[in-house]
Amino acid sequence: MTTLDARGPGRAMPSDLPPWRAPEALFPDTRIDYVDRWPSIAAARAALEDQRPSTCGAYAARYLLGPLGFPVHAGIPTTREDYLAFLAGTVLETWEDGPARATREEVRSLGLDDAAAAARFPQAWYGWDLRSTADPAVAGTAPAGTARTVSLASDGALVTLPIAARRLEGSVLLTPPRWEALLDFIAADGPRLGLHPIVNYQSDELLNPVTDAYSAAALTAPDPEALIPLDSWGVGHFAGVGAIWRPADGRRWLLLVDTYRNRGFAGFQPQPAELVRRGLVRSDGREGGVLLAMPRESLDETAAAAAAMGLEARMWSNGSLDPERWTWSLGQ
Repeated sequence: MTTLDARGPGRAMPSDLPPWRAPEALFPDTRIDYVDRWPSIAAARAALEDQRPSTCGAYAARYLLGPLGFPVHAGIPTTREDYLAFLAGTVLETWEDGPARATREEVRSLGLDDAAAAARFPQAWYGWDLRSTADPAVAGTAPAGTARTVSLASDGALVTLPIAARRLEGSVLLTPPRWEALLDFIAADGPRLGLHPIVNYQSDELLNPVTDAYSAAALTAPDPEALIPLDSWGVGHFAGVGAIWRPADGRRWLLLVDTYRNRGFAGFQPQPAELVRRGLVRSDGREGGVLLAMPRESLDETAAAAAAMGLEARMWSNGSLDPERWTWSLGQ
């Protein structure tokens, strides 16, 4: 499903720490388990503009690939959003595809090369042809497309393990105990294994990160859900996970790396882990899940650990069209 910008006010950090260290600013006496190479990943994300309308799955790879050692693929910077969308098989909606095609014609008429076109039309220029549709339900980036981007842009050095939140027949697989076990594993062993979770979730199950009520005081209150409304964005979304922590009250939290700066603290968004789980399970008839990106040498141990938790390695469908001529399998 495509993701549309949800405008909202920016918000100041409760300390002089940068937004990517929001967990420390909000919970100063709590151990924070950041993912491997977090400072570099956070800096890469902070340098990027907001996502284009349909690219959130591909965008999640933009700030990972360079810090993980893959700044260029086929001579193209892996921060090129349009290139990663091409690798992912992203599907544009007709209303975006029309201006993109018009821009391509203007670029041809002006005789611009790719670099000049990207500089002159930073949002409208797509250097590669993407599919398009008039049906918003199948537009956007599929989880298999995100996995394809990670695999191809790293020439296979990085792989993904998809963990679906529901079984194929619809029953919930990512129960609270299994979710806790998975987060325990990511927090304890993720830095050693180089695990980088990307979550594909229903936005309306999480706290609304663009409302004025989403504040440091409310997030650290005994019951944040009583003070901050749930989101009303109405989309499926992709976000990276930068950190996991559990304050003294026992409630577990995740730091989501959003694709829009206005969501959370400059795009870094603390969310209760249980609400993220509900967003992964989804209640809108679509599927969600966690895509674990990692070095190839970490796959066997990670897959065995997930299986021991009772989780299944299965690519889910969020409704967006899968990439053509590519199917995920273990080791990709």
